[in-house]
Amino acid sequence: MPSDMTMTEVLKDPLIRQVLRADGIAPRTFAATLRLAAKRAAEQAPVNPASSVN
Repeated sequence: MPSDMTMTEVLKDPLIRQVLRADGIAPRTFAATLRLAAKRAAEQAPVNPASSVN
């Protein structure tokens, strides 16, 4: 069964690296964009009340 790629896998993927190169995007810039998107997604994720019960 397929699963989502980790950020490390995405940044090492040869096809993604080729697309970045073709588009003139530095891998560090792309990595920073991924981290920012992950941070924003985490901030917007609904809180699971069951996991915050003491």
